[in-house]
This record gives sequence, C-alpha cells and structure tokens, in this order.
Amino acid sequence: MDPKIYYGVTLFLYGLIMLISCLTSDVSTVFSFVSAFSTSFNVYTVPGILYLSGEQKYRSNMNRDKFRICMSWFYVVLGFVVFIFELISAIL
Repeated sequence: MDPKIYYGVTLFLYGLIMLISCLTSDVSTVFSFVSAFSTSFNVYTVPGILYLSGEQKYRSNMNRDKFRICMSWFYVVLGFVVFIFELISAIL
C-alpha cells in the first residue's frame, strides 16, 4: 500500500474522531461508536476477509476446503451484524 494513502487515511480518521469529540458534549458517545467499529471488524470481519483473499490468491484446487470458505463468509456477515447491533446499543 502506498504510504501516502495509508498515512492520509489514518490521519483523516484520527482528525475526524477528534473533531467529533470536540463538538459533542459527551465523549463516551464517540468512544462507543469507535469501539463498535473496532471490535466488530477486528474480531469478525477482518479475519474472514483476510482468509478469503489469501484463499483466492494462493488457492489450489487440490486442497480447497469449502467449510473454511463458508465459515469465513459467515464471519464477515456476522461482523457486520455485530457492528449494527453495537451501533444501536451505542445510540440507545
């Protein structure tokens, strides 16, 4: 990945979080949204996506495991569902 894109996106997200923290009266709301995104994507979605991309890049037809591919898709979808429930929990 191009370092300019990586550092640009990282600084943009950090700046966005800081801006929203300064504009809201309760900082815990911002932390709830950030934790909802971080936990669901780091625990469920990212591992599933990484396995699927690795499977696509390095696959061989001889030892292709359909169960692991299905479980990877399950984790990706589960990550988005958990993210939505955590956002609803943060809002309420």
